Amino acid sequence: ADEAVMLNEFGRVACAAAANVFVVRADGVATPPTGEGALPGVVRGVILRQARKRGVRLEERAIERDELSAGGVFLTNSLIGLRPAVLADASPPRKGGPARRRILKTLQVCYEEYLQRDLAKRRGR
Repeated sequence: ADEAVMLNEFGRVACAAAANVFVVRADGVATPPTGEGALPGVVRGVILRQARKRGVRLEERAIERDELSAGGVFLTNSLIGLRPAVLADASPPRKGGPARRRILKTLQVCYEEYLQRDLAKRRGR
């Protein structure tokens, strides 16, 4: 495994060892709030803002560990950006695949566009 999912004291998803965790369902995206143990990551913040601007339904809420195998998962941090993840012990979700892929692609594009704008701003353009 390349990463580990960290649970909080209630057995709910908090984060990954070195990344924030997002669960993608056909109807939107969820990520644990900082009150559940998630770190307020830079890329996490970008995804939260950009998703809402693009009309992607995104909620910060408690995530039960079984939700990780029910939907798609992606991780974020400043080194990897936004990266899809596959759980080592779970079979792929059977429902909502096209919708989940569309949401993930939208968020990847949002993040790439954000990076380009940020780089241009730093270069003084």
